[in-house]
Amino acid sequence: MIARSRTSRAGSILIGVLVCLAIATSIVTTSVRTALDTRRALRTQHQVRQTELLLAAGIQRAWQQLQSSADYRGETWELPAGTIPSLDAAQVEIAIGDAAKSIGDESTVREVQVTARLSVATRTIKRSYRFSTEPEATNEP
Repeated sequence: MIARSRTSRAGSILIGVLVCLAIATSIVTTSVRTALDTRRALRTQHQVRQTELLLAAGIQRAWQQLQSSADYRGETWELPAGTIPSLDAAQVEIAIGDAAKSIGDESTVREVQVTARLSVATRTIKRSYRFSTEPEATNEP
């Protein structure tokens, strides 16, 4: 009876240890998964911010070029891999078009479309902005 009691007690301790190991493994697995999800979310947030900064640069460039040249029709910037660390490629496209003129109106409204794309592996983040401008009126006597 004493031998059976020791075996039973050892078995109970072994089961308790196995349960504790299972709980510890579950906690570690959950922690690692949470850390990886957080890292992925932060990386995506950083890439979205980079895309927004490229878009802002494109908007500023379009505005400056429109102010300095009436013949400006847009451009495309290609940023090769490595220009921005940890990104495969980036592109900023500026497209300028003339909007419909009203009858008898000599001024032309210019429609501006700026698009920024940022590629990482198989994912592409894209942000666009559209605005229109009118030539400034001159006060001639």
